Amino acid sequence: MYKGIAFSELDKSARTSHKWNFAKGGGDSLATDSMKDRPLAADSHAALRALEEQNSAKHKDWERQKHQDKIDAKRDKDRLEDIAPKPDPGSFQARMEKRATKGFYCREREASPEVKDSVLMGGSSIDPDRARLTRQKEWQDARKQAKNIAGQQKLAAHLDKEREKMNEFRKMMGLPLEGDE
Repeated sequence: MYKGIAFSELDKSARTSHKWNFAKGGGDSLATDSMKDRPLAADSHAALRALEEQNSAKHKDWERQKHQDKIDAKRDKDRLEDIAPKPDPGSFQARMEKRATKGFYCREREASPEVKDSVLMGGSSIDPDRARLTRQKEWQDARKQAKNIAGQQKLAAHLDKEREKMNEFRKMMGLPLEGDE
């Protein structure tokens, strides 16, 4: 019985008339460097297992290193404790040690911080503030004055209207006008 021709026996370029761009360099192989590194479909399960084993090995190395770092840190802490033991937290000795370190810090600190004479004696650092305050005061005064002038003009206009109305009323009543008296 005829089973046909196995594809592995045929030349790959003989199966199609299409010429691939990456195969123009000559030769029968259609594989590029990146394709050579890829596993075939039959080998994919083996490749996945190999990749998983590699990842699990890296993870185990990482865990081992992390555990070793913890052990080293604990050993360093114990060595420091042997060299310079610390008192139990909350004990009288711990409180006295804390007070001593705080007292040492306070004694080493300068009595007062350095301040420039210009700041203490009212030098140039205060002048900009004064100038700003005087400008602000002048602006407020000018604004008040402008409001007063506008108000006086409105009042004068209102009084003129009132005077005209009163003169018309006096004319109708036959009384002397306000300006005639």
